[in-house]
Amino acid sequence: MGRRILAAALLLLAHALPAWGSALGDLLARADSVRSSDVRQFRALLAQARTLDGDATRAERELFEFLQAHEQIVLGNYPAGIAVAKRLARDAGDMDLRYRAALLIANTGALTRDYPDGLHYLSEALAMERKVRDPAIRQLGLAVAATLYNQLGEAKLARAYAERQIKLGGTPRVLCAAHENRVRAMNALADTGGIPDAVFDQAIAACDAAKEPIGVYLVIASRARHLQNIGEPAEAIELLRNNLDGVRDVAYGRLTAEYYGQLTDLHFADGDLEAAERTAQQIVALDGKDPHWMPLATAYRVLYLSAKRKGELGRALNYMEEYHAADKTLVDDAQAREYAMELARHQALEREQQAAVLTHQNRALTAEKRALAESARAMRLAIVLMGLAIAVVAYWAWHSRRTHRVLRRLSQTDSLTGLATRRHFGATAARLLSDCEQRQRPLSVLLLDIDHFKRINDECGHAVGDWVLKQVADIGRGLCPERDAIGRLGGEEFALALSDLDIDQAAALAEGFRRAIGELDYLSGGCHVPVTASIGVACTSHSGYGYQKLLSEADRAMYMAKQAGRNRVASAVPPTGYVPGPVGRAAENDPA
Repeated sequence: MGRRILAAALLLLAHALPAWGSALGDLLARADSVRSSDVRQFRALLAQARTLDGDATRAERELFEFLQAHEQIVLGNYPAGIAVAKRLARDAGDMDLRYRAALLIANTGALTRDYPDGLHYLSEALAMERKVRDPAIRQLGLAVAATLYNQLGEAKLARAYAERQIKLGGTPRVLCAAHENRVRAMNALADTGGIPDAVFDQAIAACDAAKEPIGVYLVIASRARHLQNIGEPAEAIELLRNNLDGVRDVAYGRLTAEYYGQLTDLHFADGDLEAAERTAQQIVALDGKDPHWMPLATAYRVLYLSAKRKGELGRALNYMEEYHAADKTLVDDAQAREYAMELARHQALEREQQAAVLTHQNRALTAEKRALAESARAMRLAIVLMGLAIAVVAYWAWHSRRTHRVLRRLSQTDSLTGLATRRHFGATAARLLSDCEQRQRPLSVLLLDIDHFKRINDECGHAVGDWVLKQVADIGRGLCPERDAIGRLGGEEFALALSDLDIDQAAALAEGFRRAIGELDYLSGGCHVPVTASIGVACTSHSGYGYQKLLSEADRAMYMAKQAGRNRVASAVPPTGYVPGPVGRAAENDPA
């Protein structure tokens, strides 16, 4: 989600200022005018400005700091750039520059996954809007809101803000950003009637008029995504290829990754593994990769599947570990976006409630003053009103704490099964590992995947699939001691972290888990497909006390169980006391 936010910041916040009448001022005005259309020239102008001697006015000095903060963000040095922008948003002498600095932070907040900070500074900027003198700068608020809500996955809000901006008009750059945000939001909403070609043509024309190549190529990427969504992958590939040279010339890594990522997806879906692997390698080779890029996860997934199909298991394992790491980052990022939106809604509600409380308090104070002049009875009434106001404040304070607890629980618990989410399971397992390491006791991890789950969903329906997931979760919850951890890592994948269990004990428990799943009365659940599971077991006695290493070993063992025919338990290191089959512990007389 975050791969376009910096490009959007480049489009939205560029605003050419009039000539300043000094060498430094003129250089800064030129740099400000080309920030998004020519990044190389922008950086060259800033470098030239640094060589100038002589006194600068406060306005020139603060604009120079703002442009350098923008440069740091372009280079990926987010903390340094944001720190300067926050100071300017608070202390700059020019209200227009304060407004621009707050909007820059709001844009960058989505890039750094600090979504609460981004929403906070968007709110701060919109509060300043009426004090901004320059109408062209004032227009930026709606466009930034559309960009930020697109990154937060709130496509309806993003489209509403973008279309409002298009209707109001604005500078060419602002209109380019508004059109680009609209097509991106419409793609996310997946309108059943499709997106008319005219919408894309208007967006490209707007960005051409603004001389914004980044905007043009972002719209073309959205058009390719739309072609893919409506079942025209060949046209999407041709469109992306025809514009790839221009994208490379822009020299903006995130935009290049976006194009390669879409091409990788399209080639892989088309069965062209060689082309998919080639574009995936080009993503991995890009300089300045961000672990939160969606194209990076796509690249590692395709490289893993390609190596696996070729039988190159060593490379497949390496790419699988990279993919799991990238995929986990994206899952955490999605949860952070969801939490930020819930928190923002809660804070907005809280502000409304606080305003109501203040209104009550003001009325109570007025009544009290009147009561002093009228009678003792009115005084008692005022005291009662004050008590009510205090009670309302106390109630909303309690309600706020309760809401925060609910939000925290939602972020830690899978809504379908009631088990821990991937992120919360990892945190709990890390604590258990630390405790076992201090006590020099073993800890084992079980990683379970329901066999042929897609077939269950396809043939029996998603409601039956949900029933199977809940049944497996209930069995696992019954086997997992209260002090230990069980979680749903995603899809049909579950994990248990079991302290004080060595590899033999864990393998025995896993075998019991597997048999219990195999004994499910799947027919009573409306399913005609037998329910079985493959389980991988790993223990700290072999893998050490590192969580990622332990999970990776369990995943490798589960992969061995699936390769050996499914419906069985496999250990990263075979348990003592039995002679394993060709790969792991197989079921006896159980359906494969």
